[in-house]
Amino acid sequence: MADIHGCYNELIKMLEKIEFSSKDTLIIAGDYIDRGEQNIEMLNWVISAPKNIILLKGNHDEEFISYVSSMEYIKRNFETEMRDDSLEDTKKLFQAVKLSGMTFDYYDTIRVMIYEDGITLEKMKKWSAALDKLPYVYETDVNGKHFITVHAGFSPDIGEYYYLYARDEAYESGGKKDSIIVAGHTPTISKNHITYNGGKIFKHYNEKINCTYYDIDCGAVYLKLGYNEGNMACIRFDDEKEFYLYE
Repeated sequence: MADIHGCYNELIKMLEKIEFSSKDTLIIAGDYIDRGEQNIEMLNWVISAPKNIILLKGNHDEEFISYVSSMEYIKRNFETEMRDDSLEDTKKLFQAVKLSGMTFDYYDTIRVMIYEDGITLEKMKKWSAALDKLPYVYETDVNGKHFITVHAGFSPDIGEYYYLYARDEAYESGGKKDSIIVAGHTPTISKNHITYNGGKIFKHYNEKINCTYYDIDCGAVYLKLGYNEGNMACIRFDDEKEFYLYE
């Protein structure tokens, strides 16, 4: 799975639909927050997820880490009397980062957490620390096939930025010989990208290196934002069967 984007209720429904159990392993390719409304629920879920759920880092998660790190930097270097557990101090630090021009809260997620939900820096630092520990890439072999899961794109010679932000180039020039890449990041409802597939999983095969690329970000959150297309998707590595929350 990939790109939950604050759709906590939909995630739980999807786990029920695929009958996820302690005997299974679930991999989620990042972007747990932003755009959707259940960001706090998602972050609490991330820090308490069972061991058979492998969580990877997405660009929205990285941007949350960056904002929290910036708040902590200002507190540590310029405002040493401020407390992590103070809501008023948290508001001041949030504004200080915003005024500095280091704007990572593109979707207003952190502002809403602080000003509407009363979340302090103390709590955000716990979430940020958990997100920061997440890997970018997970590789595994299933039934003789080599799977690589990553948020956006994979290429053996390119690093973190590509993992988090690659779009069409991931399918045009990325990949790894004799592998199956499973990624998200670019919604398959976006007509501006080659992965457009009307909200279904996009599949691309590179015969030259025998590499299959799947884009499983089917834009679940966009249905909640008023779009006509969008779905939550999951692919089973055992047989590459596709599952959708909405049939």
